[in-house]
Amino acid sequence: MAVSDLCLLNDGSCTYIHPASGSRSAIDLSICSPAILMDLQWRVHDDQCGSDHYPILIDVAYPMPEERVPRWQLQKADWSEFSHLCQNEIVRGAFDGIEDQISNFTQLLVNIATKTIPKSSANPRSKHKPWFNTDCEQAIKDRKKALNIFKKFPNNVNLSNYLNARAKARRIIKASKRESWKQYISKLSSSTPVKKAWDMVRKISGKQLNSRVLHLTKPDGHKCTERADIANLLADEFECNSSSNHYSQTFQVFKRTAEKQKVNFNSDNSEDYNNLFTIKELRIALERSNDTATGPDEVHYQFLKHLRELLTGVIRYFQFSEWFSAWPQYN
Repeated sequence: MAVSDLCLLNDGSCTYIHPASGSRSAIDLSICSPAILMDLQWRVHDDQCGSDHYPILIDVAYPMPEERVPRWQLQKADWSEFSHLCQNEIVRGAFDGIEDQISNFTQLLVNIATKTIPKSSANPRSKHKPWFNTDCEQAIKDRKKALNIFKKFPNNVNLSNYLNARAKARRIIKASKRESWKQYISKLSSSTPVKKAWDMVRKISGKQLNSRVLHLTKPDGHKCTERADIANLLADEFECNSSSNHYSQTFQVFKRTAEKQKVNFNSDNSEDYNNLFTIKELRIALERSNDTATGPDEVHYQFLKHLRELLTGVIRYFQFSEWFSAWPQYN
């Protein structure tokens, strides 16, 4: 290894248990270049996972953390309490003397939602395999328990118990995978999209697509990994794809001629889009809206839908600086 300029990552931990004698050794070697030796962390899994060998885990010392944006779990919302708090806290006095009333209203709404609607975890999701059930879970627990006993008391009886538990876990997991696969195959037909079929195959194998772009390759062949560099590279590509150079020569001539004409910006502002935004328009927009992800303000469409008539009063107050008289308790 010294002659070949290579480094060994192993720390001496056992990587293999002989199924007949129970002897332990470190026959599995992990070798790397000296340039990345300090960037890697080497360890052995605490369970053999059904094999004679312990899985070896090699991690990057400083991995890029995967960020998950917490989302409102609307199915667990206490909407009655949400409406009650809105009626008690979104009152006229909450806006008096406030310069930025829209931001104040947004903050009030988010604070109330925080009290009545839970959020999903920001931690990365664990991989889910559809074939994994309670039988598999119990079999793996029994296998790990038998392995731990053998580690503490390495004798033939405990070795035999561990090998039996491992064999049983293998049978149960294999049977569960087979049954899960049969159930999935029964749902396929000649009209099933290819993408849907492959997505299910990846799901069964426990693979999940990473939502983040880890790196992009520049035109010169170099890779960029910083988010700002990735964003700029994408912007350059979008700019290139949107360039007028992709138009035909005939259209480019027409485009240049049209752009030389002066545009008349004079207006009496009587266009429909300059009229006040009505409550009717707001209700139509909310009815047609889908439960998409929130923007930076974290206000979900469902918040506004559950405000009901109170939203009318708030909009009227913002437009005319007067509280809607239908709610005298708020005056």
